[in-house]
Amino acid sequence: MSVLSHLVLEYELPFFTDEHKLLRKSVREFAEKEVAPQARKIDATNEYPRWLLPKLAEQGLLGMNIPPEYGGSRLDSIGVVVAMEELARASGSVALIAGVQGGLAVFPILYYGNEEQKKRYLPRLAKGEIIGAFALTEPCCGSDAASLQLRAERERDGFTLTGRKTYITQGAHADLFVVFARTGRPEDRHKGVTAFIFERKEKGCPEVSPLEPMGFRGTGTAELKFDNCFVPSENVLGKEGRGFEAAMFTLDEGRIGASAVAIGLATAALEEAYSWTLQREAFGRPIHQFEAVRFQVVDMAVELEAMRLLAYTAAYMKDRGDRRYIWLASAAKLYTGIKANEIASAAVRMLGGLGYIKESNVERIYRDAKLLEIGEGTNEVQRWIMGKVLYNELFV
Repeated sequence: MSVLSHLVLEYELPFFTDEHKLLRKSVREFAEKEVAPQARKIDATNEYPRWLLPKLAEQGLLGMNIPPEYGGSRLDSIGVVVAMEELARASGSVALIAGVQGGLAVFPILYYGNEEQKKRYLPRLAKGEIIGAFALTEPCCGSDAASLQLRAERERDGFTLTGRKTYITQGAHADLFVVFARTGRPEDRHKGVTAFIFERKEKGCPEVSPLEPMGFRGTGTAELKFDNCFVPSENVLGKEGRGFEAAMFTLDEGRIGASAVAIGLATAALEEAYSWTLQREAFGRPIHQFEAVRFQVVDMAVELEAMRLLAYTAAYMKDRGDRRYIWLASAAKLYTGIKANEIASAAVRMLGGLGYIKESNVERIYRDAKLLEIGEGTNEVQRWIMGKVLYNELFV
């Protein structure tokens, strides 16, 4: 085992249990066998790896946040970070699929749904029998979600949805959308938003337009157009007019998972860079013997340690029921997103020409990492949330 593996891959934190260590071992073995060999193909073709869902489900990786009574494997928050990190180390795209299928599409149903909705949808999501998506972002409004424009008009025994959603992960293939729509007046902002469980049963509703993302390819990212699409009243999620609360709660929950993806990508980039510095020679010696190179690798490793400490501490606080995890989750999301980009960039630079072509993993990692400064709340949104807490304008 190399020193890098000992320090970077076989790390242990004080609050790791034997179960966490065993989980890391099993997910790593699965990811290296089933996911890593397909990562480049998924990225190159932008093809959704539907064939992988049963394998992920068998490992419990689609039901990480779902209780056993609803067919899930229900890990604690630390366990979720462990699993997501290991998946992302092999493929950021597969980690994102697991995070949406078992997280963003699950949290609103699990915490705001009624018992019938939980029993109807959660087991099928955990098994990968249906594909789920979290439909919040619109062309008009990303960070300002309270201004969303998709309308839900009351009709007969339900509502008709009209409007657009965009950049929806798994949207091109989803059977189920957790959709946030305006039932109140535009001036009501967040108080006029309602969450719905929308099942796609017929073609054209919604109309789906697949997108070609820069990174995290193969995740079925799409734009959705709803044109008088009917959803029954029984599929209202939670209370009418309380959908914004469900959306923000879900994003709070998801930020720790996003941090785990950042850590996995950064770990993979550091591994590639480290291996290259041992192989590559310049001026008659391996390049790791040059301080300019070695110091970069050291900085990358230190930053990775800090990323882990933030994310796992946020998960630890969440598991203890400490509401301050919301602050730390935003801090972790902000820091890990920035540092994943910096580490990936350094790895590309270190590999030189090889890092700039698609034969190297760092090129894919570099493109994937950029989304971590945008999705589930941009860097600026994280700073806004944290500023509200610091100045006692938002209490946690």
